[in-house]
Amino acid sequence: LLERAQELRYGENPHQSAHLYRDVNRQGEASWKQLHGKSLSYNNLLDFDATLRLMQDLKDQPAAAIFKHLNPCGVGIADSLLTALQLAKKGDPRSHFGGVIGFTREVTEDVAADLTDGFVEIVLAPKYSVGAMNVLTKRKNLRIIEVNLNAVRPLSEIRVIQDGILIQEPDRKITSPQQGKVVSKRTPTPEEYEALDFAWKVCAHVKSNAIVLGDAKMILGVGAGQMSRVDSAELAISRAALHGNSLKGAVAASDAFFPFPDSVEKLIGAGVSAVVAPSGATRDDEVIETADRLGIALVFMDERHFRH
Repeated sequence: LLERAQELRYGENPHQSAHLYRDVNRQGEASWKQLHGKSLSYNNLLDFDATLRLMQDLKDQPAAAIFKHLNPCGVGIADSLLTALQLAKKGDPRSHFGGVIGFTREVTEDVAADLTDGFVEIVLAPKYSVGAMNVLTKRKNLRIIEVNLNAVRPLSEIRVIQDGILIQEPDRKITSPQQGKVVSKRTPTPEEYEALDFAWKVCAHVKSNAIVLGDAKMILGVGAGQMSRVDSAELAISRAALHGNSLKGAVAASDAFFPFPDSVEKLIGAGVSAVVAPSGATRDDEVIETADRLGIALVFMDERHFRH
């Protein structure tokens, strides 16, 4: 049962009307509350929700993620939140302008000061220090959101199509690559496994076709929403090169299987040393042969993470 919670200024575009509805039977604590700034628009809510989903999957460590148009363009993990933010920005210095930035730890004054160096639409975090709020609230339009990273996630996802409604269970199964099957002759090193785990989690939040490149601390390049997997691989590689992010020794995650070895060949040629992807292609043997011939580690997963 749904009840109307808010009339939005407009929908995806100014000529479209829109409203926010809430489930009156939802159990548990609220997932978020707005502390400051303009009301959230239709597009803001979609971007905010996409950011929150990833933050919930990274909540065990200090992390920062920057989202634009429902895709992460930069994600960083570090011992400090400030360093994580700086790594996220380094991942794609161009695209973070006007983005949504999410954190898994309390935003402190130094993080807030770095945040205000540029235009940010929304900030979300589980907590803000008094000093951080003093800095952030100087921007009257900045939406500041306090989130509960432990809140119960929605039980279903609903999308309307012509003459029908699609309802599905949310994608909650993100298994660690360490539980996957090593199909190459070379096994990933502990450092590669750590990076593969990070890239695999982020990849599940990228619009398909998705290729994510990274190391254990930051995402180096993202290829999202392309019509072929090799296009996504080429895009991720070119984005990393554009921003000076070296891929030597980096890892790659793919949200679905490689239909041909060409994507893997391009990733290896760019410097990638380990890859995680679902199995299931008719040419899996050719992909494995390519990995062995070129000396990388390849891990196959039973699950895939399309996000349309």
